[in-house]
Amino acid sequence: MKYIITLFYLLFLSNIALAETSSDYAMGKKGTMDFEIKCANENGQSSIHGFKKINDKLFVYVFEDEVNIYGFPNSTVKQLKRKINDIELDIYMTFAPLLPDYGVGDGYGFMFSVLLDANNKWQEFNYFVKDTSSEMGLEWLAIGNLKDSQEQDRRLYDWSKNAFKKISKQLDFGEPFELVDLDTINTNGLISDGNGNIYWSQQKCKKL
Repeated sequence: MKYIITLFYLLFLSNIALAETSSDYAMGKKGTMDFEIKCANENGQSSIHGFKKINDKLFVYVFEDEVNIYGFPNSTVKQLKRKINDIELDIYMTFAPLLPDYGVGDGYGFMFSVLLDANNKWQEFNYFVKDTSSEMGLEWLAIGNLKDSQEQDRRLYDWSKNAFKKISKQLDFGEPFELVDLDTINTNGLISDGNGNIYWSQQKCKKL
């Protein structure tokens, strides 16, 4: 009986060691994600985001053109389904801290991506949302420095949930979130350039 218990324990440890984590896909090339979308703005600038489901959580990665690989994930993804005129839309909400390099103050990059139709056309909205402190940004950086990949994923999931709560409060989203909330968004919760111009953008995207 002792040997059977030992065997099960070793198998348990082996499964933990082999468990897939989000860090397995960092530094990955194009095509390593479940799906990727490329977005372009009116100035011709483009970006690629990769989405990968790992242990029932969907993670979002940003493709780094300079080095031709994906970085570490920004956040986990909050997925919703909503209807407009009987058309069901898939919604993907993702988050990233606004670190000091951005030079716009404490807050979040809030990306709202919507799959529009069967031809894989997407619409993406980006908002720079205010925060009252740098605490969430510092926590996000600390998560990236963790050595335990599974703990890193758990903490990033919790961080993403907390980011959505804070963003919802800042922008006066309803509970549950509905698409009409974007029409009545609290612009005072968005970061501005000091001249009354808020930081937000809209882009057309397509699935690669």
